[in-house]
Amino acid sequence: MKTKIKTIYKKASIKQLHFGKIKFIGKGNSRVTVYHRGSGHKRIFRYIDLLYYIWNVYGIVVRFEKDANRTSLLYLVAYANGILSLRTAVENIRVGMRIRNGLFRKLYYGWSSYLFNIKTGLFISGLELYFGLGSQYCRASGSYAKVISKKIFQYVTVGLKRSKKVIFVSPLLMAVLGVVKRQYGFCRKYVKAGQRRLLGWRPVVRGFAMNPVDHPHGGRTHSGIPVTPWGKLTVGKKTRSKISKFEGILKR
Repeated sequence: MKTKIKTIYKKASIKQLHFGKIKFIGKGNSRVTVYHRGSGHKRIFRYIDLLYYIWNVYGIVVRFEKDANRTSLLYLVAYANGILSLRTAVENIRVGMRIRNGLFRKLYYGWSSYLFNIKTGLFISGLELYFGLGSQYCRASGSYAKVISKKIFQYVTVGLKRSKKVIFVSPLLMAVLGVVKRQYGFCRKYVKAGQRRLLGWRPVVRGFAMNPVDHPHGGRTHSGIPVTPWGKLTVGKKTRSKISKFEGILKR
């Protein structure tokens, strides 16, 4: 069965999982909303399984795929019931390995389950924030979270890697065991400006090189405090609201 799946889906393009999308990068109805963004090469968007809805069915990793819309790698999973799905790749996963979702005593890399079924001290990714919405945390390349402690039927303490933030979430949320696989796109060196244009970046003009009418830094009027074209502080100003700090905490 493994050899048949590998030969069928090794190089075939799964059209049901791919779709085209019109880009509106940097522009609203009548004006530019985000500066220095626009154009870029055409991209193929992919339907990714973020809900882990196929339970108690074995799947085989067929191949890895690169997606231009995210930093992490994807892999194509062919389940025993004939369903194909794309999932975010996890470290220590190879082609031909088995993937499964459900409640099991022993979990392996790439398997997904509820938080109360995952042991403390393990690294997870693809964490849900609210029940039934799918994975929202730890989806970028190299990102992960750690299960710190659990209180049965109350909440689970999870520590995030990058922000070092500790959140309290429901034990009925889904997560994947393992660290998100790196794509190493940040190691790429851009040789010419056209490579950045293909990625959707337009030329950037420094505010200091503008006129005073166009920017507060222009015309040798820069006071030493970096501001936006509308005079708002950019460096050192706290932009996070107090309400968002408690986001994800389980209300009891």
